[in-house]
Amino acid sequence: MEARRKATDAFSDETLDTSNRIQAMMIRILATKLEKGDNPAIAITPCRVCLEELHALSAVKKSFSIALANGWMSWFGKDERNAIIAAVCDINHGIFNMITIMVRGNALFWSVIHVEQRMCIHCET
Repeated sequence: MEARRKATDAFSDETLDTSNRIQAMMIRILATKLEKGDNPAIAITPCRVCLEELHALSAVKKSFSIALANGWMSWFGKDERNAIIAAVCDINHGIFNMITIMVRGNALFWSVIHVEQRMCIHCET
């Protein structure tokens, strides 16, 4: 519980750079899964909340927006933007797999990143 609480505080710290905030969210999600280890289905809702908070992070939205627009701005800062996108996709993929295993055929709502007029499902599996 302490790891999740500290990771939540770190994610909320706007003075940290984006990669550290994303890493804090990874720790928060893993701690949530471990806390609910005896009944993993209970971890679904808190993990979705984590995803929504991660997707709402301005740097995440901006990174996806620039990458999807593929305009002249996409020529600059590629390494950092690609690292952000890859980390977010890895987190989404892990949670998606966990939920898919537990849901098995039931309806599945998946969080999306809202980018300008488009909606992007950020992790296709």
